[in-house]
Amino acid sequence: MLQREARNNILLALAIYVSCFLLNLGVGFPFRISWDYYQILRREDLLDRLASSLWYLHAQPPMLNLVLGLALKLEAPLHVRVESILLAFHFLLGAEIAVSFALFLPEFLKKPLISRICLVLILAHPALYLFQFHYFYTFHELAILAPLALMVQSELQRPAWQKYLAIAFLTILMVYTRSLFHFLWAAMILAVLALRVLLSTTPMRSQAGRYLTVLSGAALILLSWPAKNYLLFGFFGYSSWQGGNFSTGYMVSQIPPLDETLPERFRNIPVLARRIKNPGDKTEWPNMNHYSAILESKELGKLAWKSIKADPSQVLKKAFFNYWSATRFTGRHPYLGNFGLGWEPPDYQGAELRAYEILLCQEFRSEESLRDPYYRQGIPTVWLPSVFFMTFPLLLFFSLMKLFRIWKTEPLRARSAAFLLFCIFWVLAMILFVDGREGNRIRFSTEPYLITLFFWVLPSFSSPPPPKKSNAPARKKRID
Repeated sequence: MLQREARNNILLALAIYVSCFLLNLGVGFPFRISWDYYQILRREDLLDRLASSLWYLHAQPPMLNLVLGLALKLEAPLHVRVESILLAFHFLLGAEIAVSFALFLPEFLKKPLISRICLVLILAHPALYLFQFHYFYTFHELAILAPLALMVQSELQRPAWQKYLAIAFLTILMVYTRSLFHFLWAAMILAVLALRVLLSTTPMRSQAGRYLTVLSGAALILLSWPAKNYLLFGFFGYSSWQGGNFSTGYMVSQIPPLDETLPERFRNIPVLARRIKNPGDKTEWPNMNHYSAILESKELGKLAWKSIKADPSQVLKKAFFNYWSATRFTGRHPYLGNFGLGWEPPDYQGAELRAYEILLCQEFRSEESLRDPYYRQGIPTVWLPSVFFMTFPLLLFFSLMKLFRIWKTEPLRARSAAFLLFCIFWVLAMILFVDGREGNRIRFSTEPYLITLFFWVLPSFSSPPPPKKSNAPARKKRID
């Protein structure tokens, strides 16, 4: 049975979440599927050839297109538009996010008032609903990271192989949803938690065999998709775009002519053979799962490394600009500079987005300046950083300082904080050194973690340090 405080926190979280969701629904904010996005396969391929299309998918891990394909197949029998099916699915994911943070924050922050303020800030975040009403993996990432933090906290508090199995499931789900969260990200989380049990001298050592079984099974599943890509296409990875993504930001020369002849065995596979997703339409969308994308991305990766060898300083230049991009407000379009995802949010949400931009990023520049369509171009135009550009590393520094200080005295909180920081640093490293053009949007999945760490560190500046214990022997009073 849940304790009364936990029930109250869940009710508060659901009340905030449902109110915000219904507000967006009430003003007619539509749910959108961006069929022009490179990551999403053609509607007809998902509807008519789902299994085959996913098997020959090399551009992305399969989960985004799998869920969309299943929703499309439910459209006819349920007599409901696919957008409504996916909105209902996203509503359930949002409720799961709300409940996860409602249970995680009180145990981590300890102070009820602070944990509730933090909960309100996370669940009232307007960008959360901006992404919720859009079918893309940005919202799905948060829907995985929220329960993952809760399960890791619970596992650290009282280890059990069932909890470890849930953590393995969530990490696999994340890797199969977004290639940004690499096999190594999942492997490090699972290995550290398993070693904690394997090296233990307490009774939990008796569960070591089950932990090893779960770890081995998770490793096999995690490596299955890269192995499939290697057998079919000759590269070992979750996405064939890895070379192309890595090359952004470097002085890459034009790709030399490549032999892009489609192998005979692939000529009857639409997701590999069709260069345009919607041929004949007024605006045509390229099929980035075409077979040629594998060759071009691989070549771009080679050219990027060649460019780095010629001028290693490019790595720092790329990292600096990508960091600048990452510290912009998550609710702004990474290319257009305005609020939203390419379409205008409701008027009330625009005001709320601006309020959160000032609060979280300390971005005080004029709205007109921030809406500059060339905002993302950096130094040549509007490049002045927000205050968050400077406070972000300070937050990470003070979080690490507190983590080391309480590692032995408060092991549960310290290790939970270590998990949050690990995920934040992982995402930041991917933004800085791989592809940070959409850094602010990529950072959104860990923004609730950052808000949580802020409220975790904040009491350290108001509470006096504990008195130091003296090692000197007590002096006896002299009795005359």
